[in-house]
Parts: sequence; C-alpha cells; structure tokens
Amino acid sequence: VTDNRDNFLFGTSEIVSLNEAARIVDTICSQASTVIFHAANNDLNWLDSIGVYTPNLPHIIDTQDLARELNAPLGLERLGSYLGLTTSYLHNAGNDAAYTLKVF
Repeated sequence: VTDNRDNFLFGTSEIVSLNEAARIVDTICSQASTVIFHAANNDLNWLDSIGVYTPNLPHIIDTQDLARELNAPLGLERLGSYLGLTTSYLHNAGNDAAYTLKVF
C-alpha cells in the first residue's frame, strides 16, 4: 500500500501523538449519535487497540454493508467508482474518512 500520509486532500493535517488522537476520537465518539465506517469491524478493532471505547457507540453504519445491499464492489475505491465518485490518495485516514462519507 502506498504511503499517502502526506497527501490529505480535504484540509490541513495536524500531527498529534497516538495517545492524543485516541483521546480526540474517544471524545468525538462519546458525543456522536451515528458513526459511519467503511469495514467497521477493522476500524473498531483498531480503535479498541488504541484505547478508544467503542462498545457504547449508539448507531454504526458500515458502507460495506450498503455495498452488499447494492451488489456493489466492497473496496472503497471500487465502490466509489461504482457510484460515480473519483477517489485519490486512499489509505490516508482523512481521505478514506471523507470518501466514506461521500459514498454514504
């Protein structure tokens, strides 16, 4: 997988420690009514591994589940293409998040 950490397309990146990122995400998740993921199980496992408490997330939407309902490709790039969305610099967390919302 190409390293795209320096290719965020939707704003300015802020570099923080993993602990600080976990704290920020934990705060956001604790206030959210819905969280949208692409491949939710992978993300939830990773979030748990860095200390983000996920069992109380109120409503989870997984765009891969939506893709299955459409008989569409599961990968984010191919799903986006299927829906007419052009993606760039995937495997950058911010870009992946933005494209996941666009797919939704």
